[in-house]
Order: sequence, then C-alpha cells, then structure tokens
Amino acid sequence: MDYIGIFDDVALALDFDEKAVQEVVSNIDELPKALPVDMQKCLAFFPNV
Repeated sequence: MDYIGIFDDVALALDFDEKAVQEVVSNIDELPKALPVDMQKCLAFFPNV
C-alpha cells in the first residue's frame, strides 16, 4: 500500500471553514434539546444493552 501523501489528504479533508459549518447547521441551538429523544430512539434498537 502507498501511504505517501495520506496525511496531506487528511489535513485537507479536515480543513473546513467554521462559518460554513455554522451556515449548514442552522439549528445548532436546538440540537442539545433533541439529543435525549434521539438517543432513546437509537437505544431502542438494542434492548437489554
């Protein structure tokens, strides 16, 4: 396998603009309120865990 340049690719993939992220996630203030409900929905797939 050729790993040459992989860290450059990772750095490029993780180099995102904070303002752009905030524009995409417009309801960021509502997410913490929704988390407990969504977590219970996810955990319902794994009874007795």
